[in-house]
Amino acid sequence: MGPRTRHAEFVRNLNGYKILIKGNHDGSIAKMLNIGFNEVLEISEYKGWTLVHNPLGITGNAMCGHVHTSWKVHIDGNKHIVNVGVDQWDFKPISFEEAINAV
Repeated sequence: MGPRTRHAEFVRNLNGYKILIKGNHDGSIAKMLNIGFNEVLEISEYKGWTLVHNPLGITGNAMCGHVHTSWKVHIDGNKHIVNVGVDQWDFKPISFEEAINAV
């Protein structure tokens, strides 16, 4: 998220209700709440998709951000993983609909 001194500013400038799926470089849950996220989760489910930072070990459809290599979608049989990390999407967040339409 850039310089730590600006994290709260960056979060404050995001629109909407902000849920963070905690990643390996994020601070504690308390810190992430303190800088402005409304919720901080390790994993969540949304409309049949698992939302998780690192997709390793996930058996169904998933959205992740841990993978910083140059793929947006990985398909393995009936399992679809969408890499929603901003480094694959012009450094901008994408909507859930954009993510599932990428499959």
